Amino acid sequence: MTIHPIFVRLTELTSISTETKTSLVASFIRQVYSPNQILLGGGQKAGSIYFVEKGLLRSYYLQKSNEITREFFTDNDFLIPGNFFSRGVSSDYVEVMDRSIVHQISYEDLMLVIKDYPELNQGIRELLEYRYERVQQRDQFLRINSAAERYRLFRLQSRFISDRATLPMLSSYLNMSRKHLSRIKNQEIFRK
Repeated sequence: MTIHPIFVRLTELTSISTETKTSLVASFIRQVYSPNQILLGGGQKAGSIYFVEKGLLRSYYLQKSNEITREFFTDNDFLIPGNFFSRGVSSDYVEVMDRSIVHQISYEDLMLVIKDYPELNQGIRELLEYRYERVQQRDQFLRINSAAERYRLFRLQSRFISDRATLPMLSSYLNMSRKHLSRIKNQEIFRK
């Protein structure tokens, strides 16, 4: 018997009971997406939480006409859009970058599970704490003074993403200009 990947990930991140996890997992809907599909458009209500079983997603926002990559999501990641719990409009877009298997649960379905299993509130808090820690790590990462060091560290930790993301996606994520990132990548090639 194969254990559902959401169940496994929730077990790693939360202390909620098996019964609650089982009910929650049953409420997620599995979808297969092709590259370049938009799951959430800026200006839309953030209506779902996403779990990436396999693949690659990115969240980004628009600044003038430029796409600024906020974060990448790979296998076994939860993506909780900003304003999901407040039922507000999201300024972020969520884009599929690679053929992906994604499970999603709507706000309404999540509230139904919480109604039946109030301990899920604790699990959601633990999941949000995990997401907050990731945001803190990203903030520290961006404070690395050397752009070249940021790029090297990102390549070391996230080669799967760096091999698939475009130069504009990576440069905005790494907080540097495209030209500067291109120069760093060329220097790295010649260092080898």
